[in-house]
Amino acid sequence: MEIIVDDDHPLAYIQGNIMEISAFQPPKKRRDKRDKTNERRDDRMTAWEQFIWPEGGGDNTAVNESQRKRWGRHTISIPRRLSEGGRFGLSQKQLSLQFNHTVDVTLVGKDKLPVRASRSQLARDSFILDEIFFKKREWQHYDAMESRLEIDFCTNDIIRAAVHYNFNDEVPSDFDITSPCEDVARKLAQLDHLAYIYKFSDLGCVTNGALRKLINQRVVLACAIFDELSYRQGLGTVDSIKRYALDSIRDMPMDSLLGGGVQWMKEESVEVIICDTEMDVDEFYRFKILSTWASAGAADRLTAARRLAKHIDLKFIQPDLLMSQVKGSGYFDESKIADALRDINVNLTNREHKKECVLVEGAGSEIVNGIYCRENDEVGMGDEEILFVKEADDGYSDMGLYLYGTTWHIALCADYSNSFYTCDDPPNKSSTELVPSRNWVVMHGGVDPPPSCTYLSNQDEQGKRNSFERMMLAPNLEEMIDPTIVEKRRSHYFDKTRRDVSEKRTLTLIQMMNLPEDHGKVRENYD
Repeated sequence: MEIIVDDDHPLAYIQGNIMEISAFQPPKKRRDKRDKTNERRDDRMTAWEQFIWPEGGGDNTAVNESQRKRWGRHTISIPRRLSEGGRFGLSQKQLSLQFNHTVDVTLVGKDKLPVRASRSQLARDSFILDEIFFKKREWQHYDAMESRLEIDFCTNDIIRAAVHYNFNDEVPSDFDITSPCEDVARKLAQLDHLAYIYKFSDLGCVTNGALRKLINQRVVLACAIFDELSYRQGLGTVDSIKRYALDSIRDMPMDSLLGGGVQWMKEESVEVIICDTEMDVDEFYRFKILSTWASAGAADRLTAARRLAKHIDLKFIQPDLLMSQVKGSGYFDESKIADALRDINVNLTNREHKKECVLVEGAGSEIVNGIYCRENDEVGMGDEEILFVKEADDGYSDMGLYLYGTTWHIALCADYSNSFYTCDDPPNKSSTELVPSRNWVVMHGGVDPPPSCTYLSNQDEQGKRNSFERMMLAPNLEEMIDPTIVEKRRSHYFDKTRRDVSEKRTLTLIQMMNLPEDHGKVRENYD
């Protein structure tokens, strides 16, 4: 009998015809002859398997034709499909699953459900498992006598997905990222951690890319991924994809954490976020992150929130927000709120006493006009020198008003040698007139008319600043473009601490295509 397995006929169909026991039982003599034939066939297949897949996971080789002829007439011919580099392709990997003698190891997850797999096949993709299975590497979770490997950080479905990829070069359909959700993100994170621990480099590249796409599609899923990997790896361990998730949370905390992601996190992960000094949030938004997490869970989260609240420095929150929102949360004692308010008042008082400003107005060069604040700790200043600075929004065109020798100058801070206006320091000026108010002279950098300067005392500085800002205020372009923004500013839509409208940001296709990916370094994490 010669049975040919053709490419167009699935092995399961052929195997079923061979191995299936018919309802009609032939005579015992014929049954014994058939059993012996099957035993000889199994022996030949075992030898064929060992020839192609040598013990220890060596390189694949093609079956020698003369060797096959020596096995006799009753040979099962298997198609030899070779991929590049002399390795067998997908069909051979699927083929090896059909023979029970190649499934020789049991993988057990934390749910204690077993998954059967092939040691040789796993060892081909993981040098860690190659050393554990065939080179007697010490591994506390592997029992060589029972051929049993315990993977206690993931569940049965994650292990099955890894074995499925090991034999089929693709992840199962329930790991599809076309419908991004928390469950898919967490399962992919577990699968990525499995690839990271056992160094499945090909699987790691697939999971890493899929997780990045998930974060790029819905940044809120970065919270679930970070939480899952924090639980699996520990808070101090950061690999490539966990770093990518953390950086995404840092860059877009409103869309990720306050967009619903913080409610998925465990207490330990929330503590990391609250204590992270690189997060682009102030103390009030740290409080909002904590309150959002606590309100989305059970009563035990309230106890945890009171413990985590100690990481929030209340004196950096505006007094009206302290009284209207923070005080009523129940996370802080009344004494803590009172101490914070007292510290804020003391700091404001000290700041007012130390603040010295000069109001410059009426200059032909508009860049000169504005309020200049005194700088006492400028590098390179002598004890007799005085400097006032007006900061610019761009950070490059700051203006300086300074006394050098017996002459006052107004110039760009980037080039103090090129003065717009100068004025001699009056020898008989009063104690209330630190900076001369008149007699300024136009220099080659300035334009007529020259300015007038007013030295502001601590009491009237704030009033003059407000009147000057109202005089210089340009029309609100946001309100001209979006008339509804006025109503938004009066509602909860308006962010009081940032003077901005907190609208949900949506990534465009172009933004998604240009998000960074570490193509060159991804594989290094799994090798």
